[in-house]
Amino acid sequence: VAAAPAVGRAAWTESVDEAMRLHLQAEVGDRLATVAAAQLVEPVVAAARSFPATAAASLVEVLTMLEGGEVEAHEAALALLKARYRDGAGVGRLVDLRCATSDTPCTVAANLAAEPLAIEAMGAEGDLAAEHAYAAIGPDTVLPTHTALLTVAVAGCRAAVTLDEVVSAVQVLHTCTGLAVRSPVRRLVKGLRKSALRHGAAAAAALAARGSVLAVLRQHATADSTRVLRTIGTVQSFGKDLAKLCDMVKAGVPRPTVGRAKGGGGGRASSSSEESSVSDEEDEGNDEGVEAAVVVDEALMALVPRARKALSALSYRIRSLLEEIRTANVADVESSSDDEYGGGAGRVGRGPRDREDVRHDADFLGASAGDGGGGGSMVAKTREFFAG
Repeated sequence: VAAAPAVGRAAWTESVDEAMRLHLQAEVGDRLATVAAAQLVEPVVAAARSFPATAAASLVEVLTMLEGGEVEAHEAALALLKARYRDGAGVGRLVDLRCATSDTPCTVAANLAAEPLAIEAMGAEGDLAAEHAYAAIGPDTVLPTHTALLTVAVAGCRAAVTLDEVVSAVQVLHTCTGLAVRSPVRRLVKGLRKSALRHGAAAAAALAARGSVLAVLRQHATADSTRVLRTIGTVQSFGKDLAKLCDMVKAGVPRPTVGRAKGGGGGRASSSSEESSVSDEEDEGNDEGVEAAVVVDEALMALVPRARKALSALSYRIRSLLEEIRTANVADVESSSDDEYGGGAGRVGRGPRDREDVRHDADFLGASAGDGGGGGSMVAKTREFFAG
């Protein structure tokens, strides 16, 4: 096996077949099998740069057959993948190695996703890698496997050259269950936004049209996955913005600006197609918030009537609060004794509300606590203030 890189693929396959034949013919003890597997790890790494993943998978299968050699087989598989990443080989074919380590596929997948080198190199082929991994692992494995697949999808989105590759990476979610893992999903949404903005309006139309992704996300989200559902709403809202952006570009409208915005309240889908603000779920840990948001000028103009209505409601509320303050302060001042409070304007502290609140309200109206005398003047100023 160690000499295989020098003699070519045919010799490599022959060596693998010979190793399997020898294993089947010989009675090997547990200790000897473990030693043999450990000795084969280095040849695997050496051969990884010269031979395709199919032959490497055969070798890993041999290692797995050796009794007591499972751990070494996993190490060999990961070492092989690392070596392949450095050479930029096809990630999707290499993930087929998990078929050979079917006893603990989840462990291999989780370890693979934890490798920074693997994450970085999965980049443009992240979608293919995840699809192969899912086919090798199956739909019924435990949650860490899904985390690994989502991590691959995120890496694919971040490094995608075209939006088609982004969409392909997102399609991994079609086959992943266990979407209660919120953090990878949120990172995936952010990766989508970055890629869509980078690829421009023409490519963004393809993303906006991918309603099937959202449908599958809804299908797999459980009753406990409310935050995932809110993430789906974020994607829906963002898709509407992208569609509007595409229409504007086709109509010859200048491309709008792209600004930074931090997510606010949960990524709920827009109730109107004219809304352009993109919200995100609450950020946790070290997340800095949403990286970018599309701002469309026409949509902002459409929001003006709603903004006026909101300001009107706010103004009414402020006037109501000031009226409450006026009523309380005037009642306190007029009922005060001039002898005790120096004309009634000084320590405005008696009344139905807390003393500190009333004192603060008086300061707000321009009457500082402790000023003796001038009670009538304060009342007059208060009435004049509200009359104005």
